[in-house]
Amino acid sequence: MGPANMESAQLLVLAEGEEAHEARPEMPSGSGLPISVSRRSRAAWAATAFASALLVACGLATNRSRAVGSLASVPAHGPLFMQKQALPATSAAPQCPGLASFAGIGNLMVVSGNGTGVAADATVDLSSDGSIAPHLGSRVYFAQECEDGLYDNTAYEPIKLLGKTMSYTVDLGQAGCGCNVALYFTSMQSNTDPTDCGDYYCDANKVCGARCDEVDVMEANAFTWRSTLHLADDGDGSGAGFGGTGVHTQTWTAQEYGPLGECVNTNSPFDVKVHFPVSSSTGLLQGMVVDLVQNGCTLTATVDSYKFKGEDGIQKISYSLQEGMVPIVSYWSSSALAWLDGQDNVGKNPCPQDSPGSCPSTGPKISNVQIKDFAGMFHDSSENLSLKPQNSPSLWDKFGRQGGGDVDGVHYSPKQCYQRALELDPRFAYAWNSLGGEGGGLVAGVSYSAKQCFTRALQLDPKFSPGWNSLGGE
Repeated sequence: MGPANMESAQLLVLAEGEEAHEARPEMPSGSGLPISVSRRSRAAWAATAFASALLVACGLATNRSRAVGSLASVPAHGPLFMQKQALPATSAAPQCPGLASFAGIGNLMVVSGNGTGVAADATVDLSSDGSIAPHLGSRVYFAQECEDGLYDNTAYEPIKLLGKTMSYTVDLGQAGCGCNVALYFTSMQSNTDPTDCGDYYCDANKVCGARCDEVDVMEANAFTWRSTLHLADDGDGSGAGFGGTGVHTQTWTAQEYGPLGECVNTNSPFDVKVHFPVSSSTGLLQGMVVDLVQNGCTLTATVDSYKFKGEDGIQKISYSLQEGMVPIVSYWSSSALAWLDGQDNVGKNPCPQDSPGSCPSTGPKISNVQIKDFAGMFHDSSENLSLKPQNSPSLWDKFGRQGGGDVDGVHYSPKQCYQRALELDPRFAYAWNSLGGEGGGLVAGVSYSAKQCFTRALQLDPKFSPGWNSLGGE
């Protein structure tokens, strides 16, 4: 996740709520087995119990306490005699702080990371409403099980993302220049090397000594955003968003995204939807599409082209997404974040200087995490992810702000796009403002002047600052 400068960085994490919603299998009373269990068959439980009893009889069993949040004692994930990584604690924070809920997946244990980039007292606060207030300096993974003092790569939960949509709500919590709020996935479950950190962490920048494929859904602060695909050997990857010197396609502006942004105001929470659509002909990934949504306005970042050392990165990373990747959330600070928030490839400079000392010790929050099947409107070609707005007013508005274009062989001007958006949703304030910027137009057979459009936007949303600005111009 970003250049390999994590030794000087501080990590801070987000996770998910504490209430358990997924039904766990129950064992018959009197079985001597725990009532709350992870996803295992009764036969596996019986085999484990028998083997444990045999070890006790031979005087070989050890008595270890398991810290698994609100779950009861659970046997080790994987083979009974599998080697786990035991290490001295480098953090005073709990290794197993509690449960997180992923709609469409179930309840997962939050596992605090170890080693490089993890502060000694970093922790996360889990709230019953599903949000988390992270503390500066932590990095967390999500797993089926968690045991204090031990890390187990096979316990981490790989989420299959190919053909899926992940959505969540993020509050960046005043994290500004020099801060990085991140939600991403790596193939940690397949990494058998405990690494220098001792927790099996791996990524494309070898932060803890091991490389693996990485999908960065979000690396962001109040001024900048980056979404990136990384093959294991490619620390730069292929990305999209706004800001920074790193390799990426710039897809929106500071006017649209940032504090008081006209589309996404980062002073307030907003929704994120990341899509991993597949080609109907090959079954492979078409690309990663990330939507930021706030008050009916959408910003979209698309990564649909990735070449690395002569290979098709989009196609190659499909297999990791199909196998499943482990979700990770972190929030860290550094004085060397120009790759994320410095001068970008079109000359814009969201953060002339990083101020890691100003990053709040707590503040960023993530909530409402959901995983579901992808259902969107994109071309079948594995090389073309151009938007087909069809029945989405926000996409018609976005299409218009990109200059319009052809949809199903028909050309639409920006004004026609805004009019189409308002035909679908006459209460869409942003589209009224956009139409006003075109001098007005027809909506449902009624002609509106520019001033009438701006006025209509403010009637629908009096807090819509772009509308007030536009009306002032009249």
